[in-house]
Amino acid sequence: MKRIVYLAAALLIAVTGCKKEPKTSGEEKPVGKTPVTAISLSPTDLTLEIGEKVVITATVTPADATDKSLSWAAAPNDIIKMLSGEGTSKEFEALSAGNASIAVYALDGSGVKAECSVTVKAKSAVPSGAVDLGITMKGSGGTTYKLYWADSNLGATSPEGNGDYYAWGEVKPKTDYSWATYVWCKGASNKLTKYCPTNLQSYWAGSGSPDGKIVLDPEDDVAHAKLGGNWRMPTFKEWQELGKCEKKVWTTQNGVKGMLITGNNGNSIFLPAAGFKKNDESAGGVGGVGYYWTSSLRYEDKPETAWNGFIKEGNFSQGSPERCYGYPVRPVYQPAAE
Repeated sequence: MKRIVYLAAALLIAVTGCKKEPKTSGEEKPVGKTPVTAISLSPTDLTLEIGEKVVITATVTPADATDKSLSWAAAPNDIIKMLSGEGTSKEFEALSAGNASIAVYALDGSGVKAECSVTVKAKSAVPSGAVDLGITMKGSGGTTYKLYWADSNLGATSPEGNGDYYAWGEVKPKTDYSWATYVWCKGASNKLTKYCPTNLQSYWAGSGSPDGKIVLDPEDDVAHAKLGGNWRMPTFKEWQELGKCEKKVWTTQNGVKGMLITGNNGNSIFLPAAGFKKNDESAGGVGGVGYYWTSSLRYEDKPETAWNGFIKEGNFSQGSPERCYGYPVRPVYQPAAE
């Protein structure tokens, strides 16, 4: 009997000695869920025109979140409409003017969401031939306005065409560009009948006192007279602003020499070196220089002249030639204030 007890005890000790101890390090722990902590949208705010479409992309943080599924929403749906896409990218379309928002929600139960603010504006009624170079001008009273440049000279049928030549303030081409034929004088540069500062009486030959006009009236602005609407000649300041475009390259386009001007938005216009006309001579300087009238009088001291733009190889500048000379015109378009 004692022998049996001893054998049982020995067996129990052997079994206990073989039992494995639990691991204290390097053990694989059960995998838990990693929640979404943030969602970022690109872009985060938008300004669109009616009819414009945009794709918005969402990025989920952390990248190893267990459930990265998302839900998208846009409201109000009469202003912004969700079109297509899945997962982290969605396309939207602007339907009408107003303010709206686009929201995206994490579906893992974390409650994380992100929003994009949207402003929809009426579509600009910009006519064919008006090129957006990304130029915004400062107006009066702290206002600003968008300015578009025509893709060709007035009277031209292509961007490379010279177009017609006009004396400053006249609305018809002619064969003799001199003071003898200039409409706003009495045969001489010091006998002006329109567009003369009040302090320069010696240049005035009209009735009464000088009119004090320093910018062309709409009826004397040939671009407005020919094209109507919001088309007109550029002002001196607008020509200077055009010169601020960083990329101005003298080049040959379809066999015509001139300057290719590219705006900061990547759009371009080509100004041909169309030269000039004086007296009854044929156009001079074609292929070498370009002169372009602005609507601004040089009123400070020489009212017989007006400001013009000037281009040649390596040079974009301005001058103030006599008003009777014939130069091309490159129109600009200013949309009506919203």
